[in-house]
Amino acid sequence: MSTTLERVAVTDPRWRRFAEARPEATVFHRLEWSELLAEAYGYDAFAVIASDSGQTIAGAPFIRIGGRRRASWSSLPFTDSCSPLGDPRGVERLVGSVKALAADEGASTVEMRWAADPGEGDVKTIGVNHVLSLEGGADATARLASTAHARNIRRARADGVEVSMGTDAADVEVFYALHVRTRRRQGVPVQPVRFFRLLHQRIIARGLGFVAVARRARRPLAAAIFLGSGSTLVYKFGASDEREWAHRPNDILFHTIIAHACRQGFLSLDFGRSDLDDLGLRRFKSSWGARESDLRYTVFGGHRDRLIVRVGSALLAPLIRHSSPAVCRVLGEAFYRYAA
Repeated sequence: MSTTLERVAVTDPRWRRFAEARPEATVFHRLEWSELLAEAYGYDAFAVIASDSGQTIAGAPFIRIGGRRRASWSSLPFTDSCSPLGDPRGVERLVGSVKALAADEGASTVEMRWAADPGEGDVKTIGVNHVLSLEGGADATARLASTAHARNIRRARADGVEVSMGTDAADVEVFYALHVRTRRRQGVPVQPVRFFRLLHQRIIARGLGFVAVARRARRPLAAAIFLGSGSTLVYKFGASDEREWAHRPNDILFHTIIAHACRQGFLSLDFGRSDLDDLGLRRFKSSWGARESDLRYTVFGGHRDRLIVRVGSALLAPLIRHSSPAVCRVLGEAFYRYAA
């Protein structure tokens, strides 16, 4: 049998049915996530499917980045990990042919946020990922009481910190206010507010995620956005008010969410990507019992030049930290899409 590779719209029924039926699919394989990225940042979203005798055997979502002369494909930008879907034979055929298909479409580089088998493309470690198994259900949650977080959780409760979960637009706005503060403290531009409003409309309001907020006396101390589809709940965004860390809001927030994920039947909690040099964040995620593994991407046709982005970020950091939150937001509105 011969395998055919085809670029199709993300709304194509063949891709949608295939992606929704695959047990390994995450929220990032869904139509809603691709459409969110396309609308928020002005990208072209599509999928590539491999077929045998009219049957889809593998596929992956993609975003086209750049103009006609320096175009590239990414699966997917602003996404920690997005592996091709399908059985090993189908995935192998898709990966082996996608570079040629991209070249025919005028793209010189293909980035897959997934590690292909040795010999396929240029595989680079770009960070680490942490995944907590929840297969023990309630027992897994009970074990957390004996972790290093137990004292912090008791402190948070004694201080009156409570955690709520919501799906309203107002919940996203609460998160975004803390997110702007966090990004300003880190010295990096914040995502445009329209991204989070679209995230609410296309993902959260459709039952594919929620916002968790830790409050004390109604004051938001920390917040996080979680996305869920299939058996995996993903921690996608987090933010907090550093002036309130003494009340340990992050500890009680994650403890509450892990218990919630167990009750909802999720089999794993994906803590997402961490940079290799962010040792504090890596320790925090590992301390919950999450397994750390290298996060590797595969690139065909040479790496995209992100030197301008890196240099620009370094130059902007002092300005962002010492300016009003409005500067962090304005820079994000103007330049964030170029960090893909």
